[in-house]
Parts: sequence; structure tokens; C-alpha cells
Amino acid sequence: MKTTYEKSIEYAEINDDKHCNLSKNFDKFDIAQSFEAGAEFMQKQYEEKLRWIRVEDELPNLGDDIILKLREHPLKKYQVWHIADDYDIKLVPVYATHWRPIELK
Repeated sequence: MKTTYEKSIEYAEINDDKHCNLSKNFDKFDIAQSFEAGAEFMQKQYEEKLRWIRVEDELPNLGDDIILKLREHPLKKYQVWHIADDYDIKLVPVYATHWRPIELK
């Protein structure tokens, strides 16, 4: 698997002619740097969505679909919930230590 840097160089080499025709001040380095910065930004966005949120720090919003990391339970570690009303929001700290959103597509 190629690194982000290797992919950025590959992308720059493929697209260099297209972009250089538009601007004499734009070269392979600019293209590679932009590609790498964009890839790093998207990785941070992805990691942010996957982080577990402590129930002490923040609770989910009404209408959210979430995964709960349950408090000590003999059979289950995780559970999926849909936050339908205020009562569900109040129950999250009772049942869970952490939660994270589910992005449904």
C-alpha cells in the first residue's frame, strides 16, 4: 500500500500537464502538496467521526443514531441506539460510558 506522499507524487505526475497549462506558477510540487494536505485533512475528519465520546463530556442529540460502549454487562459490550426523545438522552449515561455517532448512508 502506498503512503500518502507516494500517492501525492503519482497524482502530481499524472495531472502536471493539465495544471501547468493553466498557470506558469503551478508545478508538480504544488499539486503534490495540495493532494497530501487534502488527504491528511480527510483522514483527520474520518478519525474524528470514529472517536469515542465520554458521556460525562457530551451527550448525543435528539435524532442521532449512535453506538454505546456499555458499562459492565455480562453479555454485551456495545449496543446501537436511535435517540428518539429526551428520555433516551437521559438513559445514555445510565447504560454507557462512551458513545459515538453512526453515519448512515
